[in-house]
Amino acid sequence: MARIRELGISKYNGGPRLSAAQLGLSRAPHGGRVLVVDQTMGDGSVLCGPANAETFGHMLAAALDEHPNAQIIVKAHPEVIGARKRGYLGKIPMQDDRVRVVDFDVNPWSLIDIVDHVYVVSSQFGFEALLGGRKVTCFGGPFYAGWGLTADRTAFPRRQARPTLEQLFAAVYLDYARYIDPFRMRQTSFERALDELAWRRDAALSQQAHRRAMVNGYRVATNMRAMLVA
Repeated sequence: MARIRELGISKYNGGPRLSAAQLGLSRAPHGGRVLVVDQTMGDGSVLCGPANAETFGHMLAAALDEHPNAQIIVKAHPEVIGARKRGYLGKIPMQDDRVRVVDFDVNPWSLIDIVDHVYVVSSQFGFEALLGGRKVTCFGGPFYAGWGLTADRTAFPRRQARPTLEQLFAAVYLDYARYIDPFRMRQTSFERALDELAWRRDAALSQQAHRRAMVNGYRVATNMRAMLVA
């Protein structure tokens, strides 16, 4: 669990790990920071939650009402950022000046590390927040809700067990899951899969940064050449 946080591994690994200042956030107020996580419209985990568009509105309203002195951060879904899908909270006017919207690619741990409380409907982001030691409130029915680890706004009468976070983690990541190395086409361990994923992610992000530097360098050279010709 600690290794996941250390490496910054998440369901979505395409964004860099940034500080609060790099995220464009002001200093945390006395009430701390609260994260509200959006999802894509029609997501199966939302519909089977059961939840709907109104649920997301209720979630945002609850975060604002229950944390009147906090900075509220709304995290857009990566598929929405990439303009491939639509989100639920994007249709809701952000009229409170305490709300900040993060609508660009960023490693989710950048946000988990700087907030005190996370509100989700059914996003896996909530489980990662639990791994990071954050309070999590669920408005839907993700696999990690209803076991006494989260504050739930939905009843789960069938979930009577009270596992520890470590036990739930082991059940999901170690007992239930199987890991395949897609490059060597063979089964691998959780620990090796974690290290491999982190290495390949870092290599890809490094290449992206290198390409951006080359493009920016080309633009500077082009502008300088235009200035000299003029």
